[in-house]
Amino acid sequence: AVTPPFVGREFQRLIPNSQLYFIDKCGHAPMMETPAEFNSILHKFLTKLSEPAAVA
Repeated sequence: AVTPPFVGREFQRLIPNSQLYFIDKCGHAPMMETPAEFNSILHKFLTKLSEPAAVA
């Protein structure tokens, strides 16, 4: 990983609406090492961005 997992978890906790994923057996370049899994995660995230925000 680029940063230790505990740092990623802290970033995720502090950044509103963020998402954190760990991809097994993947190093620094998930888009090249596990493109299908990376693209699936990215697609789901981008699809959520295009949805209207919920109003409280």
